[in-house]
Amino acid sequence: MKTKCNCRSAFFNPRVLIGFTLCAAGLVLAAAEDKTATELSQSIPAQGPGQWKVTGSLVTARSGHTSTLLPNGQVLVTGGVGVGVDIACQGQNCVDLASAELYDPATGMWTATGSMAVKRIGHTSTLLPNGQVLVACGYNFTTGYLASAELYDPATGMWTRTGIMGSGRETHAASLLQNGQVLVSGGYSGRLGILAQSQLYKSAP
Repeated sequence: MKTKCNCRSAFFNPRVLIGFTLCAAGLVLAAAEDKTATELSQSIPAQGPGQWKVTGSLVTARSGHTSTLLPNGQVLVTGGVGVGVDIACQGQNCVDLASAELYDPATGMWTATGSMAVKRIGHTSTLLPNGQVLVACGYNFTTGYLASAELYDPATGMWTRTGIMGSGRETHAASLLQNGQVLVSGGYSGRLGILAQSQLYKSAP
């Protein structure tokens, strides 16, 4: 009498056991995570829904601007699109802006501060470790995609030009690194399309 060995089933059994073990480990980990989450939620008091209230209005209505919290607690708003007739905007009711404003949370009021050297839309605004604000690139109705950058000094309310990037861009991202440099990545640049290029900005010593 011949005996037939099903090698497939012999291989299958250990694999099933391994699968069960991994599954069980996953369930244990999931249970541990659930327990941790439950304990954490119980240790943190429940908060009610937040509330909004009206505060002071901007000096200039704008869209596509940036907003940066300064070390003194004020908020710096820069550039964007404002209201007005501009030929470069194809007759639409809009203009690009170089103006900037400061919001004081103590009073809820906005006040105008120094204007940028260049009108910008779709730029980025990054607070540097020295307290200055780096505004980079963006779009200008007249000159197109910008590669320039400017620095805002809260102590004087004035802007100064700084290094120029290799290519103009808008709607990019800017991140402050731990070493104080600013990483600018991606964005859009007209005929070049969506960019993969990245650059680092280092402030002067």
